[in-house]
Amino acid sequence: MLYPLSFDGEHLSFPLALVRGFEPLIQDHAFVVTGSIDPAISIYPVIEWDYICSELERLPTTNTQVRRLQRVLIGHAVHATLDSDQRLEIPRTLKRHAGIRKRAVALAFPNKLELLNPDTLQRFMRAFEPSERRELIGVLRDTFDQDGSTAMDALYPSAAVVRSFE
Repeated sequence: MLYPLSFDGEHLSFPLALVRGFEPLIQDHAFVVTGSIDPAISIYPVIEWDYICSELERLPTTNTQVRRLQRVLIGHAVHATLDSDQRLEIPRTLKRHAGIRKRAVALAFPNKLELLNPDTLQRFMRAFEPSERRELIGVLRDTFDQDGSTAMDALYPSAAVVRSFE
């Protein structure tokens, strides 16, 4: 889901529908706000952040890209709490990282929110070339879950049906 948002100084006001969607994951209205490899801000419920940290610990620290990812995510991470007006303070450094001034859009994923400058989101959408789509489909097909299904099966259930006839 996509939600248009606006900042009041350093505070970001959340629509009530967005807050309600995250209620099952939120403990004490607490979040972790961090950067992303893309020019974006990620907001995780604390329970999800704890899981991400445990997964980051499992990655090989001898890999330069893994260390970069760990530094970006953990190096920018701050704890934040929704105030009584359903606002969250976003650090100025993260807003600068995402190129956000007054307006932002929130992409609501099942486990996090991603904040982007609306113009950045439009550039991402336009730049998603057919060759990149094919590459992504290949990655999704090669990413197996514990039950043997692929990420592609979860995103596109009809792909699993087609594959079973191959």
